[in-house]
Amino acid sequence: GSEMCIRDRAIAAEWTEYSKKVFEDSTKAFEKIIGAKSFEDAVEIQSKFVKKSYDAHIAEMTKLGEMYTSLMQTTFKS
Repeated sequence: GSEMCIRDRAIAAEWTEYSKKVFEDSTKAFEKIIGAKSFEDAVEIQSKFVKKSYDAHIAEMTKLGEMYTSLMQTTFKS
């Protein structure tokens, strides 16, 4: 019913926001790497970006997994 539609929209909105954030963070990291004063600095920037991106990705997938689980529970209760 309408609760499923609300949850569907919430999941779609979450994916959209996550995609925007990934793009923005990637763009910022790229700009920092291009502006690095040395190769070592560029490697350090890249390493920090990869770790931050991985942690954020795991957190987001956990959140989305919970949202999908909740949606499925609602679906099968109907």
